[in-house]
Amino acid sequence: ECNKGTETADFPRIIDIEVTSSCNFRCLMCPTGNLSIGRKAEFMADDVFLAIVDECAEHDTAIRFIGWGEPTLHPRIDKYIRWASERSLLTHLNANAWRMGEGMAGGLVDAGLTSLKFGFQGVDRLSYAEMRRTDHYHRMLEAIRLVWAIRRGRPWPYISASTTVTQETPQQIAAFRAEIEPYV
Repeated sequence: ECNKGTETADFPRIIDIEVTSSCNFRCLMCPTGNLSIGRKAEFMADDVFLAIVDECAEHDTAIRFIGWGEPTLHPRIDKYIRWASERSLLTHLNANAWRMGEGMAGGLVDAGLTSLKFGFQGVDRLSYAEMRRTDHYHRMLEAIRLVWAIRRGRPWPYISASTTVTQETPQQIAAFRAEIEPYV
């Protein structure tokens, strides 16, 4: 009676795909990073991904490359994005940006990536390092600027950044926002 008149979709509008269970960070809050998940690091096979893309294409379902692994570690991530884009599917990638040099950034943009989110923890070098257990904060900022520059004024990929705020001050948060807002 409560659900009368409510319809559910026959197929999801967005599919989350974990193309790898591997991560190069050892973040405090992550079961992959802190090694508490206890599973083998593997990469998705091409045939599995192509089968998912075929099914998503039938339903015009967007694909998010996200999970407990770092998707940019998959050696064919740009090919996967291209395959999905060639089927007119929206694609989104969450990244820690460790591998986001000019080659990877250009490959993702050229492959047709629709949306890219850079996942921070903290709002400055110290708070980031505390949670991520790595001094990668400035490299993340460089990666955001790089993707923005390679995009060359095109609307895609849409660039965003997220973070978790714990004990940071309003001044630290304002400084972080001022640093990234021109690019995201």
